[in-house]
Amino acid sequence: MSEVPTLRPLPGFDWMLVSWGGPRAEACSYCEAPLADGGVPLILWNEDGWCARFCDDCQRKWWGLESCDDLDPEDEELHDDPPTLGPCCICEAETGARTIVMLPVKGVIPGHGWGCVLCKLPMDGASAVVCDECAGDLESGTKQLRFACRGYPATDGRVPIETLTVPHEHDPGVEH
Repeated sequence: MSEVPTLRPLPGFDWMLVSWGGPRAEACSYCEAPLADGGVPLILWNEDGWCARFCDDCQRKWWGLESCDDLDPEDEELHDDPPTLGPCCICEAETGARTIVMLPVKGVIPGHGWGCVLCKLPMDGASAVVCDECAGDLESGTKQLRFACRGYPATDGRVPIETLTVPHEHDPGVEH
């Protein structure tokens, strides 16, 4: 059995300096530097559901992580193998589904959906995926979802949207 790697801070890191808060913080939870627009902060959650977000500098200095800022978005090799989410839940097009919609109902396969660490909502929420052509129509209300993902979008198939009726919603008493 292989051992699961553990992420630990480098020597000198002081947990007492971490400012735990909500997931939408705009500053680093350690050095208080603004988080870069379009950047990908390291986000850690504690047992109480609070998170800490770390900027690129703190990721490098305290966690030994490096970002890949030098990637060229025009590089064709980056686009050779785009993710596949399965067919569109509106038109059933086999390719092009890139928009993921989290639905306020439970999915068919427990543990294969969305959840929330803040209000301890299990990962049972249903989702739907929509192709680029249908995304605008869904947003404007001119088209409706016909299907939902049974579980993981790429592998677990689809079910008619009307078969999902059990609510799966955030706890309104918990600040998100």
